[in-house]
Amino acid sequence: MKKALKGFTLIELLISVSIFSLIAVVMYACFGSGITAYKRILQEAAFGQKLRFALSVIDKDFRNACFSKSIDFRGDEKRLSLASLADDGGGTNFGVARISYGVEGSGNEFSLVRRIEPLRQAASAVLAEKISGKEALGGRQDGYEVLLDSILDIKFSYLYLNEGQASADSAGNPNDGRSSYEWVALWQEDALPIAVSMEIVYLNPNSLKTHKIIKRVKVPVAGPLHSGIVEV
Repeated sequence: MKKALKGFTLIELLISVSIFSLIAVVMYACFGSGITAYKRILQEAAFGQKLRFALSVIDKDFRNACFSKSIDFRGDEKRLSLASLADDGGGTNFGVARISYGVEGSGNEFSLVRRIEPLRQAASAVLAEKISGKEALGGRQDGYEVLLDSILDIKFSYLYLNEGQASADSAGNPNDGRSSYEWVALWQEDALPIAVSMEIVYLNPNSLKTHKIIKRVKVPVAGPLHSGIVEV
């Protein structure tokens, strides 16, 4: 007499399939979380790399700043221009050039843009700007690049040596005339500032938190100033 073959019952199969499905769902959730975290890390790393590159370019431009009879240092909270030794990053050396920084955009998103103009081209542009009374970064052409985008706000400020003179205020109180360093938001002096500060406010796309970075660069060739502070 043959023995009956034993197998899985329907209940055992259902339990096995349920356990396997549960394990698969947990593994898929863990894998999906890992992919999401990896993408966030890549996004933050990409923005951090852009930020470091922009700050290194700005640092180099300010440290290479120089005096020029054709190009004055001019700046406010949203834009500035200066004479500096520059190249295009591909081996082409412009020598002395005008480098301009400005903020473009609208709403809550702005971009920091940079433009390089060789000395001869810049001298013609400066003359045209003096006639029109307006300074522009120009169109998106050679020498124009977006250094940093998707930022909330940018502010430039300039370090000034206020060489005080002994005097008295309106109440008759004496002023010893001590010199002091002050940051101003508008620069219209016939010399270079001692240092330039740039404040960048950006939104982390992952955490949705606002971050602020302050970069300050000393201008090596800047000298003492004797004219009055620009009131803003």
